[in-house]
Amino acid sequence: MVLLDISEAFDRVWHKGLLAKIPSLGFSSALVSWTSSFLSKRTISVRVDGVLSQPFPKMNYVCRYLISDETKNKVLIKRDKEDVLNKFNGRYESFYFPPAYDINNRLTIDAWPAHAGSRSRATNQVYVSPEGHLIQQSAEKSKLPPVKKPRFLEILEARINKEKAKFRVVEGKPDPLRLQIYREIFTIFIQTCVYYGPLLARIKAEYESYLVHVQDQLKKLQPIRELLWTVSQECENRVGDMRRRENKDIKKLKQEKKALLTQISNLYEKGKSLSVEVDHLTTELEKKADDWRTESDGRKLLVSEVNELTSRLKEMETLARAEVIDDSEDPIKLRLALDQAHKTINQLQTQVIEFEARYEAQVSRTKYEEVRKNLASQIEENLRLKEELESTQSRYDLLQEHCVTLNTYRDLYYIQVTYASRIVATKGEPAQKVDVLSAILNKWRRITADKPWAEVQRMVADEILRLESGQLPSTVRTSRAPRHRPTMTPGSGQDPPTTNTRDSIHRSDAA
Repeated sequence: MVLLDISEAFDRVWHKGLLAKIPSLGFSSALVSWTSSFLSKRTISVRVDGVLSQPFPKMNYVCRYLISDETKNKVLIKRDKEDVLNKFNGRYESFYFPPAYDINNRLTIDAWPAHAGSRSRATNQVYVSPEGHLIQQSAEKSKLPPVKKPRFLEILEARINKEKAKFRVVEGKPDPLRLQIYREIFTIFIQTCVYYGPLLARIKAEYESYLVHVQDQLKKLQPIRELLWTVSQECENRVGDMRRRENKDIKKLKQEKKALLTQISNLYEKGKSLSVEVDHLTTELEKKADDWRTESDGRKLLVSEVNELTSRLKEMETLARAEVIDDSEDPIKLRLALDQAHKTINQLQTQVIEFEARYEAQVSRTKYEEVRKNLASQIEENLRLKEELESTQSRYDLLQEHCVTLNTYRDLYYIQVTYASRIVATKGEPAQKVDVLSAILNKWRRITADKPWAEVQRMVADEILRLESGQLPSTVRTSRAPRHRPTMTPGSGQDPPTTNTRDSIHRSDAA
């Protein structure tokens, strides 16, 4: 059986030499013509049930033959390597084409790789049937037995598996028992190797000595680890206590802030409603003032009309008297004049009563006074609410300053704890580490006691930047600066809110 491996990316082979050797291998004429057509014309035809298809061009495919180690050794014994018919150097590997008379027509041609005597499977194989047809094999049929391991390696692996099963060793985590099993197997391997045994024994001794050295170092580092664990626990406890205190204060301040904001919003809504009501009342007052002006003008007109009617009445009375004097002899005329005068007087009295009724219905003096008093009280309430809002704003600013001070102290504690953990994690003597930690703590105590609070905040921010960059603290001793105390005028009775906050925090820390 002849196996062919066809792929797209192989180097070209000297086709003339290949075509010259294929007939001597006992191939049928149909296979020789198919191979010649495939290698020279780059065409392929398939025969199915005795019917030959049209040639199909294959421009991107090259056929390559790979030969087993057995055939290659036979060729090397019978022929020289430099013979082009026996060996062809491709781009990546060499190809061998042994003549048929040198190996008695018994070729063993394997697929990729060429340097292996056997393989697990091949995914693209073609063999020649007795009828001279090319038939492709499936992956299951083309499976070959895997390469066998050396006997000594199988014995060692069996011994390891047996010991693991015996002592119930679990994989995946460090285990001294598993290390002892592999140590014994390595000792057996050293005893078996004659030439490399001394070198492997020295290597094992070096490893053993270094393991002992590492164990001694771990024992020396155990007190430091305990100290580090103790310091970290203390720092965590202090940080936890500080956070709990801060959380309580912050929660309380948030609740107060929320209540104040709610009160401010309510006051704002009330002020807005009052302003709307004041605008409405002002508009109504303007309308009523216009009405009052109109009524006043009407009243003046009525007074002028009444005066005019009175003057006319007096004139009529005078005329009547004169007529009576003139016509005293005619009593009927006098009676008619008197009746006419009475009617006129009644009409005028009716008009005056009507004007008085209209005036009382349109202008209500008591209601006007009530509206004025209400407006004055609303204005006083608005002024009082403004004063309360200003006092609330001042309290809120003071609480914000207090929160900034608490955040600065929190950052300072975080810096000290982080530097302490870093210094403890470094190599060195424990006493020296304790001295460095004491120097850092004393430095920050002096800074918080001597420096102004604004400068302390700036130094804490710079130290946080240094901490985030991964550097160690500078242990330079800072010069003791004079205390900056705020100068207060005598009799003022007011202290800066920041100083009071710092003193209260110092007292809480000391407690």
